[in-house]
Amino acid sequence: GIQALQFCMLFGNAFSKGYSRFATLHFARGDFDGMNRVLGRGLTLTAALAGLALLFIAILEVFAGKALGVEEHLVSSARWVVLIIGAGYIFDQLVGVFEAPLFVTQKFYVLEIAQVLSRVLAVLGVVLLFRVTTPTIVGWVALTVACTVVLKLLYTIPASLRALPQLRLRFHMPRGPEFKEMAGFSVASLLGSLGFLFFYASSSIVIAHVPELGTSKVLAYNLGQRWDPQVREIVFGFAAGLTPVFTSFHAMRDRTGLRTSFLNSCRHALLLAMLPCLLLFSFASPFMTLWVGSIYASESSRILQLAILNVLISVPAIVGYEVLVGLGRISGVAWAMLAGGIFNIVLGVVLSGTFGLGILGVAISMLVSYSGGACGFILWSVMREVDVSFREFLSKVVIAPVSVWLACGAIAFGLQAYSVPRSWVALGAECAVSAGAFLAGIYAIVLSAEEKANLLTVMHAVFTKIRRYTFGTPPEPVIPD
Repeated sequence: GIQALQFCMLFGNAFSKGYSRFATLHFARGDFDGMNRVLGRGLTLTAALAGLALLFIAILEVFAGKALGVEEHLVSSARWVVLIIGAGYIFDQLVGVFEAPLFVTQKFYVLEIAQVLSRVLAVLGVVLLFRVTTPTIVGWVALTVACTVVLKLLYTIPASLRALPQLRLRFHMPRGPEFKEMAGFSVASLLGSLGFLFFYASSSIVIAHVPELGTSKVLAYNLGQRWDPQVREIVFGFAAGLTPVFTSFHAMRDRTGLRTSFLNSCRHALLLAMLPCLLLFSFASPFMTLWVGSIYASESSRILQLAILNVLISVPAIVGYEVLVGLGRISGVAWAMLAGGIFNIVLGVVLSGTFGLGILGVAISMLVSYSGGACGFILWSVMREVDVSFREFLSKVVIAPVSVWLACGAIAFGLQAYSVPRSWVALGAECAVSAGAFLAGIYAIVLSAEEKANLLTVMHAVFTKIRRYTFGTPPEPVIPD
């Protein structure tokens, strides 16, 4: 039941991306009436989706015992959990249109701050609540949802309305050529999201059903694979913040700005992901040994290395996908993702079963089908759209950062050959040396003079604020007459 609600949320998020993109197009052109009309259609759609979700939740409430497959004494708690999560989902969908101005005006940081605060407050609230009362799943879920609702009402929505004074939300019937285009875009976005999830689900399916492997190998695979989304989320967050920028360039028909922004964003995203990828790839074996023990380390460390390579290779495609979102050219990518997921299953079975590579074959299949296949298609599509040659992409985005990354990887493996880290302190020390070498190399070789100046300005501003908050504002100098 919860998975079904999550699917409804995925469906709602796809339509949210659709009306937010089209609203951004009108906003960039100064057409506020068109922007309000698009968001009004989005409001109508979200209200309809919320009604369907409410119906689904009511059915779950009536048939909770059978639908959720829980024991009789847990049915009451399960009903409350479904009701609370469902109410939170309906609330999120209904207020999603009111949060769209943050997308349109490129103020994603408000959403990020609200998300972090809601999680921190929920954790603190649960800890305090469970110190004075008996811990229950219902209390935990209720407090988590309540923190999100309160922060959206008191912080996110007011900030969103202030960001776009021209917002005038009214219900508009979803019709017309623009709505058909928006609906097609949203469906393509949904298919792309499902295809991405299919990649990760298919790996566990292959492991569980190949006779030579079985469910016992799923744990060893997941221990290494689980670090993939942790690093990937950094890039996703960076790229998602660029979507309205790319959309605005497209709305203003500024192909030069879009092209330059794509190249710079790919390079910056690559630099952002390289440091955690360097440490996790280079120190995979000692890290896994210290974390889960030597029993799983031999297999899981190799899975971790392949998963990290998968993330690193796919970084430019993640940014490229957001460019295609801005251009409204994602239908081909959606089908490529679904086809890649199917190919991943076939190749995984062949490599792990036929060729006897075990779970290593599943990880290699993921690397080939996702990074080599789906992400290769995304990158080719966006380079064709913005007229960037392969040689230019390599020279401006890839060669210098990757050269520094490989050199620092050699340093990391050299440190381990000299002294294998057998404690967290030793591992931390070697990671610090490798990270320092990487940051120094990026600063000296990769960053341009303008980027160095901007970085120093930002660092100076941050340290000034820290000093001011720590020691107070220094007194103004007294100039004698």
